[in-house]
Amino acid sequence: MRAYIRVLLAGLIVVAWGAQVCFGAGFALYEGSARGNALGGALVARADDPSAVYYNPAGITQLPGLQMMVGGTFILGW
Repeated sequence: MRAYIRVLLAGLIVVAWGAQVCFGAGFALYEGSARGNALGGALVARADDPSAVYYNPAGITQLPGLQMMVGGTFILGW
């Protein structure tokens, strides 16, 4: 029975020590377009608007004429 207590105690020490060296990963913004976010990034093979440069740069050769797309991201921190 004492062997189980030693293993449990060693496990708790390892977990407590490991928790002190963990850092937050932050966050990432993957916002090439609102449509791309809504479709889960499934726009790799499509090139029907200028946001194709974010998902597939070679796809912009299929766009007719001169096109432009503008967007913004606002981050509120409390």
